[in-house]
Amino acid sequence: MQITAKRTPTATQPRVTVGPNHSASASEAHAYSSTPAENRKAPGADARAILRGELIYRGGRHVASVRGGELRRNFDGSSELLRGSLLFHDDVLGLAASAGATVIVATERESGEVYRIGLADFIRQSWPYTHPTFGAQHGADLSRFERVREGVPEAVQGALW
Repeated sequence: MQITAKRTPTATQPRVTVGPNHSASASEAHAYSSTPAENRKAPGADARAILRGELIYRGGRHVASVRGGELRRNFDGSSELLRGSLLFHDDVLGLAASAGATVIVATERESGEVYRIGLADFIRQSWPYTHPTFGAQHGADLSRFERVREGVPEAVQGALW
């Protein structure tokens, strides 16, 4: 955070850099934020997932839950998909499996669409990804998920008389 001349705080803008594979073309290179760790919302690679009751925390942040054999997660489709794939940290998947989860249920925040896939199917169809900041993950394309429920449009309140 920076302080302006008028002593008002302003958030620093993240610098976008190209990942470690400098020989990749611009379309193949994965851009990531080089914002310092203390300014990031998402937990870094050194954070480990822990289970507290039904909730899974990673780096002190609630990232998912395990209820009734389901690993549940909400995601933002406009910013949390990589090449159309939904990713999960490897330690979150392992913790969910050890807690008895057999199905992944993911809800897209903006549209309300609900996606479902078996945990074993997700692992079999997923591809590994190691983010330079956030660590080892696995992702599967959303087209591999079953769309359980269409998005629910936001309610429109009529005029008050």
